Formats: sequence, C-alpha cells, structure tokens
Amino acid sequence: MTIFDLCNLSTGVSLETLLPDYILSIANSRVTPQRIFSSDVTVDGVRISSPNIYLGPNIAAHGLDGILAISFSAGISSPDDLGFIYPTTSPIGCPPPVKPELAPEFASPLKDIESP
Repeated sequence: MTIFDLCNLSTGVSLETLLPDYILSIANSRVTPQRIFSSDVTVDGVRISSPNIYLGPNIAAHGLDGILAISFSAGISSPDDLGFIYPTTSPIGCPPPVKPELAPEFASPLKDIESP
C-alpha cells in the first residue's frame, strides 16, 4: 500500500502479513491536538519516516523510525519454528576469515601508568 492508501485508512485497521498469525496495526494522525494537520502513519506504533521508498506493481516499501517487535503466538518459540532459512556462516569453498594483525605500536603489552 502506498502512503496515500495508508493515510486514507481508518485508525486501528489491521493488515495481515506473510508471517503466520501476525497482523500489523495501522494508525494515522491527521489532526494533532493543536489542530495542525499531520500525515504521520504508524505501523504497530512505529512511525513511517520515509514513505514510498519503493513502489512496484504489487508491493510498496516504507522506511520506519524503529524496529517492529514480533511476539510469537502459542506453540511458536522462535523464527526457526516458522521455517525461516538463514544463510550459512561459512559457505563451501570460501577461505576461513583472516585475523587482522595489530600495528607494532599496539602489539606490545601496556605498561603501568605511574601516578604522581
């Protein structure tokens, strides 16, 4: 949904996500208590700070001011239970990570500092 679409939703509307049993709550504040127009839209309480970063035929992406917290429903204790696939930490055929060497001035142990 574009920011225009989100702004035109009623406050408190819930949108389904691709994550099973997880919905997003959309709120918008069109007029502040001081009677100033505001187009702030929040997703689960997090403000959309960069609307319409990407608009495609079937998708819209927006930048948020924070991170959405996900609470899992009963019986689901981690993302692994939902079938997420994580990248491997060391792909086959890649050399092991190289430990950087310290510059000589930092390689010697620190000497005690004498106080006056």
